[in-house]
Amino acid sequence: MTTSAFARKRGIPPWRLYNALRSRTHKSKRRAQTSALLPVIVKDTPPRQSAPLELKLSGGHSLVIPADFDEASLRRLMGVLSAC
Repeated sequence: MTTSAFARKRGIPPWRLYNALRSRTHKSKRRAQTSALLPVIVKDTPPRQSAPLELKLSGGHSLVIPADFDEASLRRLMGVLSAC
């Protein structure tokens, strides 16, 4: 059954049914556009620069240790300094 025949059978003007169908089509297209997937680009972020660590010794000396220090080397240095 055509759309106009269906409308006439129900006593509805065909143009009203055509407009309702067109409106529904536009709404579904709009809904499909808003729920579309968007491309995502993942970037490596550079590490945050943190301030260097300053170690003040009891003898008045101080050591400035950079933020990207090697933990094992710092532990060895602390062991040597603890003997002084």
